[in-house]
Amino acid sequence: MFEAPEDQGEWAQVDIDSLQLQRVRSFGEVYLATVLWRLLGLDTLLEKLLPAGKEEVAWEKVVRLLGVARFCHPCSELFIEEQWFGRTALDDLPGIRPEQVHTDRLYAGLARLRPHKQAIERHLCQRLGELFDLQYDLLLYDLTSTYFEGRCAANPMARRGYSRASRPDCPQVVIALIVTRDGYPLGVTVHGPKTL
Repeated sequence: MFEAPEDQGEWAQVDIDSLQLQRVRSFGEVYLATVLWRLLGLDTLLEKLLPAGKEEVAWEKVVRLLGVARFCHPCSELFIEEQWFGRTALDDLPGIRPEQVHTDRLYAGLARLRPHKQAIERHLCQRLGELFDLQYDLLLYDLTSTYFEGRCAANPMARRGYSRASRPDCPQVVIALIVTRDGYPLGVTVHGPKTL
């Protein structure tokens, strides 16, 4: 029988054949996304923009969960609640329990962000400039469009017009992205299409 050296501290003998893996979770990618979130200063910014109230989970944590999910596995809020969150170590990293993750709260987090869009874009532009020494001598404005099936009566921007996808029969919106010459995004806006 093997005996541990005296200077190795406490040890235990384990029967490897009897080991079982339980609740295996993804850690590396969600940890990286969380570190990047902090590196960009989004935690500090959103704590100021979305101050904590009486809610059980702070809005900054809800929005961080959404950002990490988009970074690691872009999916719907329903998929985040029902499948993705439970397979990650996010309940340990930002301290959100699985029963606290539900679609109503995730959608509400997105709605809370909307009024702060310009402040977030300004902050990210500044942080990207600091982190990557970005030069703003030339900015590019790139346009693309997407179309919707159906009438889109609830979306006043979605309307018929020139379609790059050859679908002038469908309502659509135009997405504009402002980037540096190196391709770093600095801002995004959504517009209605120009009509012919």
